[in-house]
Amino acid sequence: MNIVNIGCGPGKDECFFFIKANEKFLKGSKVFLIDASPASLKSSQGLYEKFFSQHCGIDFHFLNYAVSEDSDAEFLSFYIPKNEPTCGLSSLSSSHLSNHGRQEEIEEIKVRAHTAHSLFDELGLTYIDRLYVDVEGWDAKILLSIDFEKYFIPFILFEHLHLDGSFSKGELADTLFKKLKENEYTTAGFHEWNIIAILQNLYTPEWGEDLL
Repeated sequence: MNIVNIGCGPGKDECFFFIKANEKFLKGSKVFLIDASPASLKSSQGLYEKFFSQHCGIDFHFLNYAVSEDSDAEFLSFYIPKNEPTCGLSSLSSSHLSNHGRQEEIEEIKVRAHTAHSLFDELGLTYIDRLYVDVEGWDAKILLSIDFEKYFIPFILFEHLHLDGSFSKGELADTLFKKLKENEYTTAGFHEWNIIAILQNLYTPEWGEDLL
């Protein structure tokens, strides 16, 4: 199984809980955990090293990248609260933290950039069993940039609170849900801030009847 978590934060998220609950079934799997915050990525790595043995049979990779829809960017600005760099609210948006009522000093860092496509290609992935996306305001932009004819992704979990910016849903959200429907995904809420999209095109096409 290939699992990709874009915006893993400090680590304790739905991706972590899924892997821990199903550890005995995931031997031979590859798990790619990506975050633009070095502090959050370090925290995530520490969490996984604490709960998973080196001999568990799962291949974990921790990657310090900023993922967006911008295919021209080599590096991106990323904004982190200095006093709490693992708070989970760091973002590509300089206003995202203040929109959450955080008024502390913010540090701007430059992080190597990837699009979803360039990331998947670098990792050698066309089949991604489970994709998790939680990037504080960039979820819709990243998912809209994915070519579902090129990459087979039967399960997606993403945060829906900030699809059009902090605490906002509008045109991007509408376009995203339209794209998911057109690509035969069924969506459902999962807890109060996440959406699960499940690929439903599990059918035999008319031409396939000749093969049966």
